[in-house]
Amino acid sequence: MSSKPLQHVVPAIYDAALRPELWPRALQLLTEAAGAIGAAYILSNNRTGEVEWASFCGPSVEFKPDYLAYYAALDPYRPVCDAAPTGSLVRLSQSVPAAELRKDEWYNDFVIKCGVREIVGARLAGDFSRTAILGVHYGIHQPPSAWGQTVELQKLLEPLNHASRLHIELRNFGWKSSAALRALDQLATGIFITQGDRRVVELNRAADGIIRRNDGLTIRNHNLCALRAFEDAKLATLIAGAAAAGTGSSAGRMLVGRRDARAAYIISVTPLDVDVAFFDRPLVIVLAAAPDDRLPSELDLAELFGLSRAETRLAKALLQGGQLRDIAADTGLRITTLRTQVSSLLKKVGAGRQADLIRFLSSIPVAGR
Repeated sequence: MSSKPLQHVVPAIYDAALRPELWPRALQLLTEAAGAIGAAYILSNNRTGEVEWASFCGPSVEFKPDYLAYYAALDPYRPVCDAAPTGSLVRLSQSVPAAELRKDEWYNDFVIKCGVREIVGARLAGDFSRTAILGVHYGIHQPPSAWGQTVELQKLLEPLNHASRLHIELRNFGWKSSAALRALDQLATGIFITQGDRRVVELNRAADGIIRRNDGLTIRNHNLCALRAFEDAKLATLIAGAAAAGTGSSAGRMLVGRRDARAAYIISVTPLDVDVAFFDRPLVIVLAAAPDDRLPSELDLAELFGLSRAETRLAKALLQGGQLRDIAADTGLRITTLRTQVSSLLKKVGAGRQADLIRFLSSIPVAGR
């Protein structure tokens, strides 16, 4: 293998780590440099033992769906590579007995069908969740002298290890990020992740709803802003201060007024851990809670405590700060009727006093709507 192919292969490998759709091109360059006819790069899930993701080049490309759907589970060579030390090359013909290969379904119906006779593989990087394995394919019609050019292939194992480690880390991060965002989307509190200059990196569904209302907070030129100038200046100061303060600092708080005389947004600003910094730029989490959005709905109250329609309406009115006298005037009900309903509410919820009832109902976790 000359230095010229290496100059093309190594950058392609690192590009593929960041953009997995580029793995076929990287594998093709590796295949040409190794004098092979094809290659495969697969990620195995360590918990299930299944192949989770794969990229092929060469004649085996058209059979990739068959491998993933059926032959991966029969593959006797993948466990051998997986058990080998990281970065050591393993030849199929030397690791699986010939007598076993002659009757093996994976080898005869998949490997040979792809025009491959020999595979030189290696276990690349891995962690507790996933392991990367490389297989370089040599053809039926290639002379044995072409099989396993280990000296040349060995030169690429270090960049392949680095690239596969990065690929796995990014894949793990993407899965965790997706799961975290789905969890955050269930919250009624708006969550904005910003940089120190207020540039929004991520937001949950409740935060998106707040922005769509445009009644106190907005995103302007990708930055989180308050509609009122004096509140906007204070918000900018809090976010910049949190980004500069680092972890462990106390959260800054403020109120952001809303239109239509609705209760103000309660804003909390605090730095995120340095481990989740974005390209070494500190991140800040901004929580925006609307008191009227954090109350359980009538449906929530009815399902949780078996309240009647009249009881749920009364509970909702009490949670919104209503007094029995005012509620009676608004609904046309007698105050004695409302007191009877309050007694029923206390019994069903398990509260001793009306104040305890309101405090308990106010503490019920509310999913985003």
